[in-house]
Amino acid sequence: MTVEGLKVIFDWIAVILLFLTFAAGVGVLITGNIINERQGQQLRQFDKDLTGAKTELSKQQERAADADARVAGLEQDAASAKTEMAKQQARAATAERSLLELRQKIKGRTLTAEQKQEFIALTKNIPKGPLSVTAMDGDPESIAFAKQLVAMFKDAGWNPDFGSITLVGATPVGLDLTVPSKAPVGQGSPLYHAAILEKALETIGFPTDTDENRDLKVGQAILVVGHKP
Repeated sequence: MTVEGLKVIFDWIAVILLFLTFAAGVGVLITGNIINERQGQQLRQFDKDLTGAKTELSKQQERAADADARVAGLEQDAASAKTEMAKQQARAATAERSLLELRQKIKGRTLTAEQKQEFIALTKNIPKGPLSVTAMDGDPESIAFAKQLVAMFKDAGWNPDFGSITLVGATPVGLDLTVPSKAPVGQGSPLYHAAILEKALETIGFPTDTDENRDLKVGQAILVVGHKP
């Protein structure tokens, strides 16, 4: 083959290589654009997903904040309910105490069997002198309690007189005992039974307001059953 023939061949090879280079460049450009487009789509989808996730996160945070607020509200309501319940319990306790006090105030005085037996034992061996028991007119509780005392005194050996009076002005409260003298006396004195009477009543839970009246007969004692304290 001649040199001219080789040159022609090399020229065609050069043209083919140039074409292949051009084709390769075009291919690279096209595939690069396709890749870039796909990456752009992926990026846009990622941005979209990210935006959606942020939006959903914001909604979740808002719901969580609402839930926290509701929980705080419930806790506040529970605390308020507990406070109100404590107030109601305190009011109920106060009302119950007041009711008990009212019942005790309304409830009449009474002597128990134990009190009667103790009084009889305390006054068993002393001489019994004159004794008058007086209740308050118009006060059923005073009259009923005075009758109980009279019965106890009789069981203990006294023979008391019983009556009732109407007082104008201040009226006695509790038990008023009047004796001829409050001076200490011995067992042989006719005044001794009055002194023991005062101590025995106090011992069984019914103390007296004891007064002295020298106009009374020796050994006489007067017990006035006043209104319930």
